Amino acid sequence: MSKRIKNINALIVNDFEIEVAQDVAEEELLMHLGDRVAELLENRPEYFFNLLYRLDVNEQKVQQVLTTETEQPVNIAIARLILDREKVRLETRLKYSSKQPDDAELDF
Repeated sequence: MSKRIKNINALIVNDFEIEVAQDVAEEELLMHLGDRVAELLENRPEYFFNLLYRLDVNEQKVQQVLTTETEQPVNIAIARLILDREKVRLETRLKYSSKQPDDAELDF
């Protein structure tokens, strides 16, 4: 398993307070996250939507999932949106944390 996948797993485990093995495959993580999404939607919807807002999951996409009938269960579709967003967050972190200043930027 790649370090990137482990980092995404860690982000999701932390943000959604779920317990899964660190080396769990993406599809299994998606299922665990989907279960947690279903639980939060049913029992703590305000907290759940605040969490989505904090993670900057696209609100229009979430609304589309909630209002459009698809073959995929709502909790899994939302879990996929979350997983995709976490991937983008990680890529952004890696991009900006490893960027070294250009020599031209240091010249005054």
